[in-house]
Amino acid sequence: MSSYFAAQVRIADELQRSINLASWLRESIENELNASFGVGKNGEPPKCGVDVKAVQKFRDVVKALEAITACKIKLDANAKKMAEAMSPEEELAAVKAYIRSLEPGLRGAFLRGELTWHSSPSGGKGD
Repeated sequence: MSSYFAAQVRIADELQRSINLASWLRESIENELNASFGVGKNGEPPKCGVDVKAVQKFRDVVKALEAITACKIKLDANAKKMAEAMSPEEELAAVKAYIRSLEPGLRGAFLRGELTWHSSPSGGKGD
């Protein structure tokens, strides 16, 4: 069961990367338009015709964002339903799967921090 949780975490991470990429692409198209038309008053591009290729690029980015957003909503809804139905053992398995799915450097830093917290003078009783 823990492999399912690890896969869900990887999917969520990939979705976030896709959202970041789509946002970057949108900004890139905006910069491309500004560069090709110059800058008008108040720093805005002058209102004039737009290249058909730029419009198609924007449509492609919007379609990608729509698909990514729909997927993210479904994933979040599914994760919420699963979390509500989890037993304590399943919750622990999910936490383990998440930690194990992290990149080695991040995972090591997290675990060292938890070990430091656990070994603190308060005995890990507080945050």
